[in-house]
Amino acid sequence: WEQALIHLSNLGRAMSVDIIGLSAAISACEKGAQWQRAMMSVAVMTVAVIMPDTISYNATISACGAGGEWQRAFASLATMCRAVPTPNAISYSAAISACGQGAEWKRALSLLIDMGPASLEPGTVSFNAAISACERAAEWQAALALLVAMDGIIIEP
Repeated sequence: WEQALIHLSNLGRAMSVDIIGLSAAISACEKGAQWQRAMMSVAVMTVAVIMPDTISYNATISACGAGGEWQRAFASLATMCRAVPTPNAISYSAAISACGQGAEWKRALSLLIDMGPASLEPGTVSFNAAISACERAAEWQAALALLVAMDGIIIEP
């Protein structure tokens, strides 16, 4: 991730930075759990009048989750819900996973439920992230209920 940001910085001096370069930098930050730098890159996009896209938001949400910052992941999803690139199932799954990292199982379940009104169908990844959140919080009853719900809508765990 450090090399990616150095390269991006050098590119910025030579030419204008675009959405692809910034999204690549955010993805690199995600891999290194560098949530601060990922969020800073999204801020740079808005200052540079580059609209963050779904990929850059998703990578930022994942970076926040990897860095143990579920609140910031949740806030990034909320920002995305108000922005032009609407969240997709990956956005919600990343936020659910981030909440799981913080043992925020109720918030994870809330996000899983919120996918319906957003016209998104939760799949295996979303359910598994919510089940993991329940597991981290020792909420086995909720995890079991999710497994039953998955079976009821014919999703393979």
